[in-house]
Order: sequence, then C-alpha cells, then structure tokens
Amino acid sequence: MAGTQQSEARGTRNGVTAPEQAFTGIRRSRQDVGNMKSDLASGLIHRTGRPR
Repeated sequence: MAGTQQSEARGTRNGVTAPEQAFTGIRRSRQDVGNMKSDLASGLIHRTGRPR
C-alpha cells in the first residue's frame, strides 16, 4: 500500500508541476514578445526620428 501512496503523491506533484512549468513558459514568451515590440518600436523611432 505504501508504494501506491508514493506513486499517487508523485503523480499529484507531477500534475501540479506541469501547469506551473507551462505557465512559466507562457509568461516568458509574453515577455519576449513585449521586449521585441519595444525593440522594434525603438528601432523605428531611431531610424525615422519619430514614433510610428
């Protein structure tokens, strides 16, 4: 019975960890997109002298 409880506990931890890792990946991707938008915007401002 102890083996079953350990297996269930491991499964629960994995079940919690997977969404946390997915959320972290999504947040990182959103930051990357935001940074790219800023970089592109500053490049356009630098090139033209005015915001677009």
